[in-house]
Amino acid sequence: SLVGLETSDTCNMKMMLNRALTIGTLDGANIEMDEEVGRENIIIFGMPVTDVDALKGKGYNSREFYEHEPELKRALDQ
Repeated sequence: SLVGLETSDTCNMKMMLNRALTIGTLDGANIEMDEEVGRENIIIFGMPVTDVDALKGKGYNSREFYEHEPELKRALDQ
């Protein structure tokens, strides 16, 4: 999910309590988990909410990312 646009509930917390690997954006319950368990025990990816807001303000065009990120283009083309 994109930070700020999707809610996450306590399901991730329940999975982490059962030693599941947690991978997610820094949003919702993942924020609390990150604070409690430490960054070495959770994998956070994606843009922070400030960058998402800036991108929304500028205007988002997915084709620009596709055309200017060779690794992304290769992965999508495959």
